[in-house]
Amino acid sequence: MTTADEVKQAVLSLSEPEYAKIIDWLHELAEEAWDREIEADSKAGRLDFLAAEALEAKRQGTLRVMPSQEEWAVCDLSPGNAPPATTRSRPAPSGSRRSW
Repeated sequence: MTTADEVKQAVLSLSEPEYAKIIDWLHELAEEAWDREIEADSKAGRLDFLAAEALEAKRQGTLRVMPSQEEWAVCDLSPGNAPPATTRSRPAPSGSRRSW
């Protein structure tokens, strides 16, 4: 069995193209895991509060349109230009490894 330290050493010895392949694969793996976690949280109702918040914001007339990918691409999120943080913190869904 290969240990994490052995894998780290092997990664450090890769050529740039092979390293890039590993990085791409790890990103895909993480995205797939995140998709499974979101799906499970959704099915378990742990994201229902998001829909409730959106419906309440719509009712109050404070719902904002989500920017398009093109708008996000040109958005300057450098320090000082980032949008203001929310005034309240949201707990991560129970069982979630992600923190918000």
